[in-house]
Amino acid sequence: MSKWLTNVRLRLRALFKRRQLDRDLGDELRFHLAMREAKLRAAGLDEEEARYASRRRFGNRWSLQEACREMWTFVWLEDLWQDVHYALRGMRKNPGFTAVVVVTLALGIGASTAVFSVVDPLLFRRLPYPKDEQLVSVGYMGPVDNNEFNVTSSYFDWRQGPFKSLTAMRPGVGCDVTIGDAPRRINCYAVGADFLETFGVAPVLGRDFSAEDDRPHTPMVGLLSYGLWQRSFGGDAKALGKTLIVDD
Repeated sequence: MSKWLTNVRLRLRALFKRRQLDRDLGDELRFHLAMREAKLRAAGLDEEEARYASRRRFGNRWSLQEACREMWTFVWLEDLWQDVHYALRGMRKNPGFTAVVVVTLALGIGASTAVFSVVDPLLFRRLPYPKDEQLVSVGYMGPVDNNEFNVTSSYFDWRQGPFKSLTAMRPGVGCDVTIGDAPRRINCYAVGADFLETFGVAPVLGRDFSAEDDRPHTPMVGLLSYGLWQRSFGGDAKALGKTLIVDD
């Protein structure tokens, strides 16, 4: 591990001191080339022949220097820095084009983020209910309505089917609610008595709906959402049993 860290430190140091590295590599290669020339002259070749022979045997000095640099630096990081530097220099020379690119990227990223924020909870995240993998939505699609719906006879037939629990709801509609002397507009949902039970959740405070609440001509019973309870009653337990006037 220590050897690996040492190697990384050396490569990073070489990356930030590239000019010094190039000079050192150049000096090292010229030294070896000079030593080879000296050996060839000592073997009887004249100066000109020794120079050509040493370079021919030594190979391309620039290729060797580049190979040595790759061993001592992170080549991909160095190339990335050069690309970024070139791009920034080009953008500085063309401010109009740069503005168009930045705006285009901003719009693209914003649109992608918006789409992902919608798709993420629908397709990727799990539903916040126990055994959410067992929850399904069933119903018919109307020829002129994209909303899923069902009819009474099928609903009661399906309740006798293989489902562990089957419940129904009417989509939220705007309704006027009077709390004390303050009227407000909220979303109201009509649900079956076993609605929360089907989802495996229970009220934070008070009782759930019962089968008796589903019978005709029984007193109207409602459950407050947690948000409405906090906003309108301050989370006070005394909200239980109060009468709310909904749509007169």
